[in-house]
Amino acid sequence: MKKKLFILAALTIMCTLTTTTVLTSCGDDENVNPSDGYTYSITYNLAETINGVSSERTEIENALKKAVGFEGDMYKDYSTCQDEQMKAACDAIWQSYKDKKPGLQSFYLSFSLYGKKTLSTDKTELKKYIFGQCTTKACAAVEYEENYSNAPIVAFGDSLYALKTPADSAKYKTMLHISHNSLNSIRDDFKKNLRDKDYLDKENQYVIHLEEDIPYVKTLCDSIAKVHENDSLLTDFTVNITKRSFYPERKKELYWTKTFKANMQGK
Repeated sequence: MKKKLFILAALTIMCTLTTTTVLTSCGDDENVNPSDGYTYSITYNLAETINGVSSERTEIENALKKAVGFEGDMYKDYSTCQDEQMKAACDAIWQSYKDKKPGLQSFYLSFSLYGKKTLSTDKTELKKYIFGQCTTKACAAVEYEENYSNAPIVAFGDSLYALKTPADSAKYKTMLHISHNSLNSIRDDFKKNLRDKDYLDKENQYVIHLEEDIPYVKTLCDSIAKVHENDSLLTDFTVNITKRSFYPERKKELYWTKTFKANMQGK
């Protein structure tokens, strides 16, 4: 009986040792204490996307996620900070798509690499990655903007009530009508010419062009301004043409401007 108990005890000890060995044989990153770990993730920046192709977006997003340790439906926890390693892995993905022939059909796809302590809710953007034609071609777009004040027009209209004769009232109404038509004529002429040259679409939204095609816009705007330089206006009317660049950084800057000065006065 004592011999059987001894054998049973020995077997129990062996099982315990075997189990302990199995549980501790995993790699360091598979036994990360969540309070000490690091997690990395990829975010697709939908609001920044321009002319994106959904199938390309999904393909690139999956490649980036895999690079930072996304498996199944969870991101991997790392026992030590892996910021540089994660950026290097995503850099390699970016370069492979930049060199890919033929290139992507998407113009601008934006993704961000984030890192954080596993249990923290605060994450830090480590790097932004832009994929698409914008990374291989110098492109830009122009936009139409305008600025004027209604105050002089309103004040001019209010003066109608102070007039003493119907003839004077008719004169002022005519001037208001002329100024209004001039303002609309300038606006419509700029938008129409920019649409005709494919710099704006039917909704007057910008159209992307090669950078080398943009300088023509200044010549076009100068010619339109010449036509309207003596138009009758009751208020200053400013036309701004802005230039929008996309890569390596997105920025918007004033490209061409002209103020058509108020030149009508009623007495």
